[in-house]
Amino acid sequence: MESLRLAEPCARYVQQIEEYRLEFLQTGSSMDGTSSLRRFERAGDWLDWVTLAAKAQTCPLHWAPDQQYLCIRAQDDRLVGMADLRLAVNEKILLYYGQIGYSIRPGERGKGYGDRQLKLVLEAARARGMDRVLLTCKSGNRASARLIQKNGGALENTVTDPETGDVMERYWIAL
Repeated sequence: MESLRLAEPCARYVQQIEEYRLEFLQTGSSMDGTSSLRRFERAGDWLDWVTLAAKAQTCPLHWAPDQQYLCIRAQDDRLVGMADLRLAVNEKILLYYGQIGYSIRPGERGKGYGDRQLKLVLEAARARGMDRVLLTCKSGNRASARLIQKNGGALENTVTDPETGDVMERYWIAL
């Protein structure tokens, strides 16, 4: 099984970040756990954004401080996924978005990377002193629900996001 590691976003991965974004746009896939990468045509601008968003002092008011991770396949240094660990919660995070967002690039799905990436992010959360985390997924997203449950997620309830109309399943994972 191929080894994965988490890396902080940096200039070394600018080209791969841009390719990651383009692959999602071309396939029409949701870019969850990417700290709004969809909005940034240039990865350098996105790197500036995630640096600001990581600190409470510079984080936008509507956002919560978070740590963005790149999930890198060790064998070829390829960016296969992204995950976002939210270090604080606000009402929207607590109700609809959860503390961890994640995605695997479309061309790398079905290889078990999602499970291994989530395990690494859960370890990072534990290392930061968190004792439990909230993860959410859209109702009907069976792949994400299975992944969360496989990693100890216990369904608390479902809620409807009033802005999008999406029904969200809310799962807690004890660390």
